[in-house]
Order: sequence, then C-alpha cells, then structure tokens
Amino acid sequence: MSRRLAAPPAGTEDPGAPVEAAGVSFLRPAVILTGAFIASRLVGLARDIAIGAQFGTSLDNDLYVAAFRLPDTIFSLLAGGALGSALIPVFARTLARDRRAALWRLASAVGSLIVLACGLAALALVVFAPWLVVVVFPGFTGAAAERLVVLVRILALSPVLFALGEVTRRALNTLDHFLAPALGLVLYNAAILTAALTVARGEAGVTGLAVGAVCGAGLYLLIQLPSLISRGVRYTPRLGLHDAAVRDIARLMGPRLIGQGVVHLNVLLTTSIASVLPEGRVAALNYAWLVMMLPLGIFGMSIGDAIFPTFANLAAQGRAQALAWTSSRMLGLVLFLTVPSAVLLAIAGRPFVAALLERNAFTAESTAITVAALSWYALGLPAHAALEILTRSFFALYDTRTPVVAGALAMVSYVALALLLVGRLEHVALAMALSAVTTVEAVVLFFLLRRRLPSLGRTDLPASLLRTVLAAAVLVSVLVLVAFLGWLDPPPVTTPLATLARRLGHALAVAGLGVLVYGLVAWLLGAPELAQLRARLPGGRDSAAQSD
Repeated sequence: MSRRLAAPPAGTEDPGAPVEAAGVSFLRPAVILTGAFIASRLVGLARDIAIGAQFGTSLDNDLYVAAFRLPDTIFSLLAGGALGSALIPVFARTLARDRRAALWRLASAVGSLIVLACGLAALALVVFAPWLVVVVFPGFTGAAAERLVVLVRILALSPVLFALGEVTRRALNTLDHFLAPALGLVLYNAAILTAALTVARGEAGVTGLAVGAVCGAGLYLLIQLPSLISRGVRYTPRLGLHDAAVRDIARLMGPRLIGQGVVHLNVLLTTSIASVLPEGRVAALNYAWLVMMLPLGIFGMSIGDAIFPTFANLAAQGRAQALAWTSSRMLGLVLFLTVPSAVLLAIAGRPFVAALLERNAFTAESTAITVAALSWYALGLPAHAALEILTRSFFALYDTRTPVVAGALAMVSYVALALLLVGRLEHVALAMALSAVTTVEAVVLFFLLRRRLPSLGRTDLPASLLRTVLAAAVLVSVLVLVAFLGWLDPPPVTTPLATLARRLGHALAVAGLGVLVYGLVAWLLGAPELAQLRARLPGGRDSAAQSD
C-alpha cells in the first residue's frame, strides 16, 4: 500500500536549501558510480568488440544472447529491481534508528531468503531447460536447441551469485559505500572479456563465454565481502520470516515483482519473436541495446542509483517539497544529457557502430542491421533515463504499485505493437515499439508523481525542457546537414589498424561536433544544467562544499 508523504507546514521549508544539500550528498556517490560505470562500460565495450569480432551476428551469437534470458529473468524477478527498490527504503529506515546491528540481521535474513529462492529457481531451470527452450525460443531447433540448453544450464548459477551480491550492494549503499559494488560490475565484464580472448577462440566457443559470465558473477559478490567485513558485518543464518522489516520488504516487492514479471516476460517474448526472424537479428538487437546503454547507464542509471538514497531519506523525513525539487532537478539533468545523446545515436549511429564493432566476423551487413535497430532504440533513450528518476521517486514514497501498473500496461502495449509491426519491419519493429511505449509510460508517470508531489509542477523543469529541446533542434539540423554532405559515412577499409584508427577518429569527431553544437546553444540559452555539471567537477563549488 502506498504511503502519502506529508508536506511540512507552510513557510518552514526552503526548497532551494534541501536541493543544494541533496546535491552535496549526491556528489560523491554520483562521481563514484559514474566513474565506475564508465570503467565498466569501457571493459564492456572491449568485451562486446571481442565477441563481435569472433562471432559477429551469427547463430552462435544469437544462441549466446538467448541463453541469458531465462537466468536473467530469475535474477530480475527475485533480486533485481524489485529487491533493490524495496531494500533501500527499509535499510535506510533501519539505519536511521541508529541500529546498525539490526541492519546486519535484516541483511542476513534477506540474503538467506534470496539465495534459497534463487537456488531453487536455478535448479528448476537446469532440470526443465530442454522443455523451456522449445517453448520460449521456437526459432531454435535441432542441434541449435541442444546447444542452447547447455548454455542455459551453465548460466543458471549466475542469478544465485548476483542475488546475494545485490543484497550486499544495497546494504553498502545504505552506508554510503558505493565503490566496491561498482567495481564488481567492472570485474564481471572483465571476466567475460578474458573468456572471449582465450577459451572462446577455441573449440569451447560461446560455451566459454557462458563460463566466463558465471565467474564474473562470482567476482561481483566476492569483491564486496571485504567492505562488509570492515564495517563489522555479522552474518546470522536466519530467514527472519516473522520480522516486521522482512515483511515490509516483501510487501514492497510484491507489486514490483508483478511489474518485473511483465517486463521480463516481454523481454523473453522479444527474443522469442526475434528467434524466428533471419539469422543475426537477436544479436543485432542486443548490440543496438548495448550501444544505447552507454549514455543510459552514464547519464540515467548511475544518477538514479546515486540519488535514490537521498530520495529515500527526504521521504523518510517527511520533506515533500525538498523531494519534489530534487526530483525535478534530477529529471532536468538527465534529460539535458540524454536528449542530445539520443539525437546523436538516432542520426549518426553508424560511425559509432562501425568504429566499435565492424571487424572480422562483424561485417558491414551486421553494422547495417544493428544501426537500423539502434536508430529507433535511441529515440526512447530520454524516456528510459527519466524513468530511472521517476520510479525511484515513487519507491522512496513507499509506492511501488503506481510505477508497476504503468510499466505493466506499457509492456503489454509493447508486445501488441511489436507483433503488429514485426511482419513488415522485422527486428526494427521491436525497437520502434519499445521506444514508443516507454515514452508514453514516462509521461504518464510524471503526471501521476505530480499528483503525489504538487511542488513538482511548480519547479523550473518546463523551462529546462524547453531549452533542452531548442538546443537539440539545432543539433538535429547540423547533423542532417552533415549527413547530407556524406560526412557520416565511415572511412573505407584499408589495413585493420589504420581502419580502426580512422573510424575511431571519425566517431570521436562526430561526437565532438555534437557536444560542441549542443553545449554552445545550451550556453547561449543559459541552461542551468551546465552550471550543475561544472559545480560537480573537481574544484567546483559542490566539490569544495563536500571537502568542507
């Protein structure tokens, strides 16, 4: 059940001061998470480049991508967004009562329950994999289906390891420690990269990649343990079924689990639909999504993760106006950063895909089908980033039901629209449908949140959005002109090293042009987000405040 946040008495709360205070506390975790995500994505890019060069958009890569779907669904249902959205508010409330020992007991109980649930689900996945593969991925038959079963069974262990790592991550985040969990994601990608460069090049093939992914999940958990031990963690083997805090977490997870179930059912259906399309479409969609995840992770997910504890604390203190203003500032910031990113990827995505992936088995045809999906995925990037802020605002208010219902309706609409269009547009229909429904979902959630936090409608967000749209419109005009002149075409292939250098330089030049044009127009329009970003750089005003 949602809990309405009471506003403070009139005249007792200055919206500006809480926002600035939140900005200061938000600085350090934001920098850590953003830096770690960039490091993770750099390693992840190296991983994707290595996998793409080895397998391209082949059947092997399709099988590798599809194999992740079932284990990922287990993790996401039992220990992903659902668990995270429930743990942070309850952990924060427990710690606010100055009960660190109670926090460790609660974390022990939740960890035990999650490992038990994920372990049983993983065991069922191992046993029933042959039947599940036939039902969920009908496009893979015969020897391909048998290979897919092997991959699924190997990956079944990863959700158990990631689940326990997620509990430790949320406990450490509550204690304002972000570095070790963030580095865990770097190690996860590094393990797969190592497998791609070694065992996957031999007879093991994509089976070696699956083993690398499981090792990476283990490293994600292990790197967090020293930080827990140094903070006096005491694991107590218990389930805590009668603890009020455990029941609160379960209650908060309930609606979110339904939403996650719908979301990941549609992820499975997306892969299922793509499995019956021509070879390589599953891999192309995956690569397009990974490229889109670069700006989404840096500008959306990392900021959302970093600001969530602040949201939870403001809500726990009953500071409705501060929460509204902080949410507004973060919405303006993520949209300011992701709208130009979306424009660049939608219009000028080809240079980036060619520079990052096009080599060896990843051919020009692989680039073409990947860019076709990326252009449409990119149009939904601002909405995906906005959801990172909007949903966390609801979760901080102990309202998991509203975003879940909106998300469930959006995902059902997504599948219906995708099925309607896929016959004519193939894999592009899936990207197009997702961007359309995600945008509608973000708009709906914003207006629903404004009903909970009326001050959200009295901020400077509309003016910020107008400046962002105007600056993006100028960027669109410049990129269309550049495309018309043929300057977005990747340099021709010569020697491998020269081709890589020229294409990377070309992609960086396109990105630099985009940043320059957008930044200049935003500066001329007086965008306050530029000052926000400058203040959070080393030596900026917020940095000085933090050091004090």
